[in-house]
Amino acid sequence: MTVLLRNVLRDPASIHARSDIQTAEPFLQLLAILAGERSAEESGQRNNFCSDLTRERGPPDELGKMYQFCTELTETAKQAVERAGSLRTVPGNVAEQG
Repeated sequence: MTVLLRNVLRDPASIHARSDIQTAEPFLQLLAILAGERSAEESGQRNNFCSDLTRERGPPDELGKMYQFCTELTETAKQAVERAGSLRTVPGNVAEQG
């Protein structure tokens, strides 16, 4: 997940940037469940798999730190993609000139 998001930050104008963020989001949701930030029911899970994982998860502090780090990385990547997209639409921009 972090590799995808760091790649987005390296090249937010890439044609793959938005899909990389979308690919990382389910993992962020799972991490939220494991960190106790969200219940499986809130995430729309209908089976006991996520509930079992939350009972067996590692140290809450570590998972919470991972979740916070990945959330911040995701938001930063989204902002970078938005900025890169808005730069492409500015007349006379280098990216637009080719």
